[in-house]
Amino acid sequence: MTEKGEETKRSSSTPWPPISNPSQSSMLLLCLPNAMIQKWFKTLVYVKLLSNWIRLAVRLGSSMRRVMVSLRPWLKRLEISHTNSSIFLMKKNSIKMTPAAGYRGYQRIGENITKGVPDMHEAIDCYKELKQGMYGALGKPMEGCNQWPHYPPNFKELMEKYISLCTEVSRKIMRGIALALGGSPDEFEGERGGDAFWVMRLIGYPGASTANGKCTSENDIGCGAHTDYGLLTLVNQDENITALQVRNQAGEWISAPPIPGTFVCNIGDMLKILSNGLYESTLHRVINKSPTYRVCVAFFYEPNYDAAVEPLEVCVWKSSGIRKFENAVYGEHLVSKVQTNFVT
Repeated sequence: MTEKGEETKRSSSTPWPPISNPSQSSMLLLCLPNAMIQKWFKTLVYVKLLSNWIRLAVRLGSSMRRVMVSLRPWLKRLEISHTNSSIFLMKKNSIKMTPAAGYRGYQRIGENITKGVPDMHEAIDCYKELKQGMYGALGKPMEGCNQWPHYPPNFKELMEKYISLCTEVSRKIMRGIALALGGSPDEFEGERGGDAFWVMRLIGYPGASTANGKCTSENDIGCGAHTDYGLLTLVNQDENITALQVRNQAGEWISAPPIPGTFVCNIGDMLKILSNGLYESTLHRVINKSPTYRVCVAFFYEPNYDAAVEPLEVCVWKSSGIRKFENAVYGEHLVSKVQTNFVT
Protein backbone atom coordinates (compact mmCIF):
# COMPACT_ATOMS: atom_id res chain seq x y z
CA MET A 1 0.00 0.00 0.00
CA THR A 2 1.20 3.53 -0.47
CA GLU A 3 0.37 6.56 1.58
CA LYS A 4 0.75 8.53 -1.66
CA GLY A 5 -2.17 6.68 -3.21
CA GLU A 6 -5.47 5.41 -1.88
CA GLU A 7 -4.27 5.40 1.73
CA THR A 8 -4.15 9.18 2.04
CA LYS A 9 -7.84 9.37 1.17
CA ARG A 10 -9.11 6.56 3.37
CA SER A 11 -10.13 7.25 6.94
CA SER A 12 -9.94 4.70 9.74
CA SER A 13 -13.68 4.09 9.41
CA THR A 14 -13.67 3.51 5.65
CA PRO A 15 -13.32 -0.14 4.53
CA TRP A 16 -10.81 -1.21 1.95
CA PRO A 17 -12.16 -1.73 -1.58
CA PRO A 18 -13.46 -5.20 -2.44
CA ILE A 19 -12.09 -7.21 -5.36
CA SER A 20 -14.15 -6.24 -8.41
CA ASN A 21 -14.47 -9.85 -9.53
CA PRO A 22 -14.62 -12.20 -6.52
CA SER A 23 -14.11 -15.23 -8.78
CA GLN A 24 -10.55 -14.05 -9.46
CA SER A 25 -9.45 -14.82 -5.93
CA SER A 26 -5.81 -15.23 -6.94
CA MET A 27 -5.53 -11.64 -8.14
CA LEU A 28 -3.23 -9.33 -6.20
CA LEU A 29 -4.56 -6.31 -4.35
CA LEU A 30 -1.87 -3.65 -4.71
CA CYS A 31 -2.91 -0.19 -3.59
CA LEU A 32 -0.90 1.85 -6.09
CA PRO A 33 -1.42 5.43 -7.26
CA ASN A 34 -4.24 5.87 -9.77
CA ALA A 35 -1.87 7.68 -12.14
CA MET A 36 0.20 4.53 -12.43
CA ILE A 37 -2.80 2.39 -13.35
CA GLN A 38 -3.84 4.94 -15.97
CA LYS A 39 -0.36 4.93 -17.53
CA TRP A 40 -0.41 1.17 -17.84
CA PHE A 41 -3.37 1.39 -20.21
CA LYS A 42 -2.06 4.16 -22.47
CA THR A 43 -0.02 2.03 -24.85
CA LEU A 44 0.38 -1.58 -25.87
CA VAL A 45 3.55 -1.97 -23.82
CA TYR A 46 1.68 -1.01 -20.65
CA VAL A 47 -1.20 -3.34 -21.44
CA LYS A 48 1.24 -6.18 -22.11
CA LEU A 49 3.00 -5.46 -18.83
CA LEU A 50 -0.26 -5.61 -16.92
CA SER A 51 -1.53 -8.74 -18.68
CA ASN A 52 1.72 -10.55 -17.92
CA TRP A 53 1.42 -9.43 -14.31
CA ILE A 54 -2.14 -10.80 -14.07
CA ARG A 55 -1.12 -14.18 -15.50
CA LEU A 56 1.71 -14.36 -12.99
CA ALA A 57 -0.71 -13.41 -10.20
CA VAL A 58 -2.86 -16.43 -11.00
CA ARG A 59 0.15 -18.74 -10.53
CA LEU A 60 1.29 -16.85 -7.46
CA GLY A 61 -2.16 -16.97 -5.89
CA SER A 62 -2.08 -20.75 -5.96
CA SER A 63 1.40 -20.71 -4.43
CA MET A 64 0.24 -18.29 -1.71
CA ARG A 65 -2.46 -20.71 -0.62
CA ARG A 66 -0.06 -23.67 -0.55
CA VAL A 67 2.44 -21.68 1.52
CA MET A 68 -0.13 -20.68 4.14
CA VAL A 69 -1.52 -24.21 4.35
CA SER A 70 2.00 -25.57 4.96
CA LEU A 71 3.02 -22.83 7.38
CA ARG A 72 0.02 -22.87 9.70
CA PRO A 73 0.62 -26.28 11.32
CA TRP A 74 4.37 -25.63 11.68
CA LEU A 75 4.09 -22.14 13.11
CA LYS A 76 1.13 -23.02 15.32
CA ARG A 77 3.20 -25.86 16.71
CA LEU A 78 5.68 -23.13 17.59
CA GLU A 79 2.94 -21.42 19.59
CA ILE A 80 2.04 -24.62 21.45
CA SER A 81 5.66 -25.43 22.10
CA HIS A 82 6.25 -21.96 23.55
CA THR A 83 4.68 -23.13 26.78
CA ASN A 84 4.56 -26.91 26.98
CA SER A 85 6.90 -28.76 24.64
CA SER A 86 10.60 -28.78 25.43
CA ILE A 87 11.17 -31.33 22.63
CA PHE A 88 9.80 -29.08 19.91
CA LEU A 89 11.62 -26.10 21.44
CA MET A 90 14.84 -28.02 20.89
CA LYS A 91 13.88 -28.54 17.25
CA LYS A 92 13.25 -24.82 16.80
CA ASN A 93 16.53 -23.92 18.43
CA SER A 94 18.35 -26.28 16.08
CA ILE A 95 17.86 -23.61 13.41
CA LYS A 96 18.34 -20.66 15.78
CA MET A 97 19.27 -17.35 14.18
CA THR A 98 22.80 -16.17 15.06
CA PRO A 99 25.27 -13.66 13.60
CA ALA A 100 27.48 -16.61 12.60
CA ALA A 101 24.59 -17.94 10.47
CA GLY A 102 24.32 -14.63 8.62
CA TYR A 103 21.28 -13.67 10.73
CA ARG A 104 19.31 -16.54 9.19
CA GLY A 105 17.05 -18.86 11.13
CA TYR A 106 14.56 -18.91 13.98
CA GLN A 107 13.96 -16.21 16.61
CA ARG A 108 11.91 -16.77 19.74
CA ILE A 109 9.23 -14.35 20.91
CA GLY A 110 10.84 -11.12 22.08
CA GLU A 111 14.19 -11.64 20.32
CA ASN A 112 13.28 -9.26 17.48
CA ILE A 113 13.51 -5.65 18.66
CA THR A 114 12.03 -2.45 17.22
CA LYS A 115 13.45 0.79 18.60
CA GLY A 116 14.66 -0.99 21.73
CA VAL A 117 11.34 -2.69 22.52
CA PRO A 118 10.92 -6.49 22.16
CA ASP A 119 8.37 -7.56 19.55
CA MET A 120 5.78 -10.18 20.43
CA HIS A 121 6.36 -12.52 17.52
CA GLU A 122 8.51 -15.47 16.53
CA ALA A 123 9.91 -15.93 13.06
CA ILE A 124 12.20 -17.65 10.61
CA ASP A 125 14.31 -15.22 8.59
CA CYS A 126 15.74 -16.09 5.17
CA TYR A 127 17.93 -14.05 2.83
CA LYS A 128 19.26 -14.45 -0.67
CA GLU A 129 22.39 -16.49 -0.05
CA LEU A 130 25.70 -14.72 -0.57
CA LYS A 131 28.82 -16.62 -1.56
CA GLN A 132 31.82 -16.15 0.70
CA GLY A 133 33.80 -13.07 -0.34
CA MET A 134 31.23 -12.09 -2.99
CA TYR A 135 30.97 -8.50 -1.71
CA GLY A 136 34.08 -8.34 0.47
CA ALA A 137 33.66 -6.68 3.85
CA LEU A 138 30.28 -5.28 2.80
CA GLY A 139 28.76 -8.74 2.44
CA LYS A 140 30.60 -10.53 5.26
CA PRO A 141 27.88 -10.09 7.96
CA MET A 142 25.18 -11.57 5.69
CA GLU A 143 27.11 -14.57 4.35
CA GLY A 144 25.60 -17.94 5.15
CA CYS A 145 23.02 -20.55 4.17
CA ASN A 146 19.34 -20.40 5.00
CA GLN A 147 18.17 -22.70 7.79
CA TRP A 148 14.98 -24.55 6.91
CA PRO A 149 12.88 -26.67 9.27
CA HIS A 150 12.70 -30.36 8.46
CA TYR A 151 8.91 -30.40 8.87
CA PRO A 152 7.00 -30.48 6.60
CA PRO A 153 9.35 -32.48 4.33
CA ASN A 154 8.80 -30.31 1.23
CA PHE A 155 9.07 -27.02 3.11
CA LYS A 156 12.33 -25.83 1.51
CA GLU A 157 11.19 -26.64 -2.04
CA LEU A 158 7.82 -24.94 -1.52
CA MET A 159 9.37 -21.77 -0.12
CA GLU A 160 12.00 -21.55 -2.87
CA LYS A 161 9.23 -21.74 -5.50
CA TYR A 162 7.29 -19.07 -3.61
CA ILE A 163 10.38 -16.84 -3.49
CA SER A 164 10.90 -17.26 -7.23
CA LEU A 165 7.31 -16.21 -7.98
CA CYS A 166 7.45 -13.26 -5.56
CA THR A 167 10.70 -12.11 -7.18
CA GLU A 168 9.11 -12.27 -10.62
CA VAL A 169 5.97 -10.35 -9.68
CA SER A 170 7.98 -7.76 -7.70
CA ARG A 171 10.17 -7.07 -10.72
CA LYS A 172 7.05 -6.49 -12.83
CA ILE A 173 5.59 -4.14 -10.23
CA MET A 174 8.85 -2.18 -10.16
CA ARG A 175 8.68 -1.81 -13.95
CA GLY A 176 5.22 -0.30 -13.54
CA ILE A 177 6.46 2.05 -10.83
CA ALA A 178 9.35 3.13 -13.08
CA LEU A 179 6.88 4.02 -15.82
CA ALA A 180 4.66 5.90 -13.38
CA LEU A 181 7.63 7.98 -12.26
CA GLY A 182 8.26 8.99 -15.87
CA GLY A 183 11.30 6.80 -16.46
CA SER A 184 11.96 3.78 -18.63
CA PRO A 185 10.60 0.38 -17.51
CA ASP A 186 14.21 -0.71 -16.87
CA GLU A 187 15.09 2.01 -14.35
CA PHE A 188 15.33 -0.53 -11.55
CA GLU A 189 17.36 -3.10 -13.49
CA GLY A 190 21.11 -3.18 -14.16
CA GLU A 191 23.30 -1.75 -11.42
CA ARG A 192 20.27 -0.79 -9.34
CA GLY A 193 18.31 -4.04 -9.28
CA GLY A 194 19.35 -6.42 -12.04
CA ASP A 195 20.58 -8.88 -9.40
CA ALA A 196 18.01 -7.99 -6.78
CA PHE A 197 18.57 -9.08 -3.20
CA TRP A 198 15.60 -10.43 -1.26
CA VAL A 199 14.55 -11.14 2.32
CA MET A 200 11.71 -13.34 3.54
CA ARG A 201 10.26 -13.54 7.03
CA LEU A 202 7.87 -16.30 8.15
CA ILE A 203 6.20 -14.78 11.19
CA GLY A 204 3.92 -16.09 13.93
CA TYR A 205 2.06 -13.68 16.21
CA PRO A 206 0.56 -15.15 19.40
CA GLY A 207 -3.03 -14.27 20.23
CA ALA A 208 -3.71 -11.30 22.50
CA SER A 209 -2.97 -11.74 26.18
CA THR A 210 -5.91 -11.78 28.56
CA ALA A 211 -6.28 -10.42 32.07
CA ASN A 212 -9.55 -10.70 33.96
CA GLY A 213 -11.11 -12.00 30.77
CA LYS A 214 -10.18 -8.89 28.78
CA CYS A 215 -7.68 -8.59 25.94
CA THR A 216 -4.59 -6.53 26.73
CA SER A 217 -3.15 -6.31 23.22
CA GLU A 218 -2.02 -2.69 23.71
CA ASN A 219 0.86 -4.09 25.77
CA ASP A 220 1.59 -6.87 23.28
CA ILE A 221 2.89 -5.13 20.16
CA GLY A 222 3.47 -7.86 17.59
CA CYS A 223 5.90 -5.61 15.71
CA GLY A 224 6.62 -1.98 16.55
CA ALA A 225 6.23 0.90 14.10
CA HIS A 226 8.87 0.80 11.38
CA THR A 227 9.51 1.17 7.66
CA ASP A 228 10.97 -1.57 5.48
CA TYR A 229 14.53 -1.29 4.19
CA GLY A 230 14.39 -1.99 0.47
CA LEU A 231 12.15 -1.35 -2.52
CA LEU A 232 8.91 -3.25 -2.10
CA THR A 233 7.30 -5.65 0.38
CA LEU A 234 4.61 -8.22 -0.44
CA VAL A 235 2.68 -9.06 2.74
CA ASN A 236 0.77 -12.35 2.69
CA GLN A 237 -1.53 -12.24 5.73
CA ASP A 238 -3.46 -14.95 7.51
CA GLU A 239 -7.13 -14.68 6.61
CA ASN A 240 -9.78 -13.49 9.09
CA ILE A 241 -7.37 -11.71 11.47
CA THR A 242 -6.86 -7.94 11.17
CA ALA A 243 -3.58 -6.92 12.82
CA LEU A 244 -1.53 -4.90 10.30
CA GLN A 245 -1.83 -1.13 10.72
CA VAL A 246 -0.47 1.70 8.57
CA ARG A 247 -0.04 5.36 9.48
CA ASN A 248 -1.50 7.73 6.90
CA GLN A 249 -0.42 11.30 6.18
CA ALA A 250 -2.85 12.62 8.80
CA GLY A 251 -0.90 10.67 11.41
CA GLU A 252 -3.75 8.18 11.97
CA TRP A 253 -3.22 4.47 12.35
CA ILE A 254 -5.58 2.61 10.01
CA SER A 255 -6.10 -1.11 9.62
CA ALA A 256 -5.13 -3.08 6.53
CA PRO A 257 -7.45 -6.10 6.86
CA PRO A 258 -6.58 -9.23 4.87
CA ILE A 259 -8.50 -9.89 1.66
CA PRO A 260 -8.26 -13.54 0.59
CA GLY A 261 -5.91 -14.15 -2.34
CA THR A 262 -4.23 -10.74 -2.12
CA PHE A 263 -1.07 -9.05 -0.93
CA VAL A 264 -0.66 -5.77 0.85
CA CYS A 265 2.23 -3.94 -0.83
CA ASN A 266 4.51 -1.68 1.24
CA ILE A 267 7.06 0.77 -0.13
CA GLY A 268 10.55 0.66 1.40
CA ASP A 269 13.34 3.10 2.25
CA MET A 270 15.35 2.54 -0.95
CA LEU A 271 12.38 3.35 -3.20
CA LYS A 272 11.80 6.50 -1.18
CA ILE A 273 15.35 7.60 -2.00
CA LEU A 274 15.17 6.58 -5.66
CA SER A 275 11.90 8.48 -6.11
CA ASN A 276 13.34 11.51 -4.28
CA GLY A 277 10.47 11.29 -1.82
CA LEU A 278 7.69 11.09 -4.41
CA TYR A 279 6.97 7.68 -2.88
CA GLU A 280 7.00 7.59 0.92
CA SER A 281 8.16 4.45 2.71
CA THR A 282 5.22 2.93 4.55
CA LEU A 283 5.26 3.30 8.34
CA HIS A 284 3.43 0.28 9.75
CA ARG A 285 3.06 -1.89 12.83
CA VAL A 286 1.32 -5.09 13.93
CA ILE A 287 -1.05 -5.46 16.88
CA ASN A 288 -2.85 -8.78 17.08
CA LYS A 289 -6.00 -8.09 19.11
CA SER A 290 -7.43 -11.48 18.25
CA PRO A 291 -7.04 -14.39 20.69
CA THR A 292 -6.03 -16.47 17.65
CA TYR A 293 -2.45 -17.10 16.58
CA ARG A 294 -1.70 -15.18 13.35
CA VAL A 295 0.61 -16.23 10.51
CA CYS A 296 2.21 -13.81 8.05
CA VAL A 297 4.72 -14.25 5.22
CA ALA A 298 6.56 -11.07 4.25
CA PHE A 299 8.68 -10.99 1.09
CA PHE A 300 11.04 -8.02 0.73
CA TYR A 301 12.25 -7.17 -2.78
CA GLU A 302 15.47 -5.17 -2.58
CA PRO A 303 18.06 -3.48 -4.82
CA ASN A 304 21.31 -5.23 -5.71
CA TYR A 305 23.16 -5.90 -2.47
CA ASP A 306 25.98 -3.50 -3.39
CA ALA A 307 23.79 -0.94 -5.19
CA ALA A 308 24.62 2.73 -4.65
CA VAL A 309 21.12 4.15 -4.36
CA GLU A 310 20.45 7.79 -5.25
CA PRO A 311 17.46 9.79 -6.52
CA LEU A 312 16.59 9.23 -10.17
CA GLU A 313 17.18 12.29 -12.33
CA VAL A 314 13.57 12.25 -13.55
CA CYS A 315 12.40 12.36 -9.91
CA VAL A 316 14.75 15.24 -9.06
CA TRP A 317 13.35 17.11 -12.06
CA LYS A 318 9.80 16.48 -10.79
CA SER A 319 10.88 17.91 -7.43
CA SER A 320 11.80 21.31 -8.90
CA GLY A 321 15.40 20.23 -9.29
CA ILE A 322 15.87 19.74 -5.55
CA ARG A 323 17.76 16.59 -4.57
CA LYS A 324 16.32 15.58 -1.20
CA PHE A 325 18.45 12.54 -0.31
CA GLU A 326 22.11 11.60 -0.24
CA ASN A 327 23.42 8.36 -1.70
CA ALA A 328 22.97 5.16 0.29
CA VAL A 329 24.53 1.73 -0.23
CA TYR A 330 21.80 -0.84 0.24
CA GLY A 331 24.01 -3.49 1.87
CA GLU A 332 25.27 -0.99 4.44
CA HIS A 333 21.71 0.09 5.22
CA LEU A 334 20.57 -3.53 5.65
CA VAL A 335 23.48 -4.53 7.89
CA SER A 336 23.03 -1.44 10.09
CA LYS A 337 19.42 -2.48 10.70
CA VAL A 338 19.96 -6.21 11.11
CA GLN A 339 22.80 -5.82 13.61
CA THR A 340 20.59 -3.76 15.94
CA ASN A 341 17.31 -5.64 15.50
CA PHE A 342 17.91 -8.81 17.46
CA VAL A 343 18.83 -10.10 20.90
CA THR A 344 21.65 -12.56 20.18
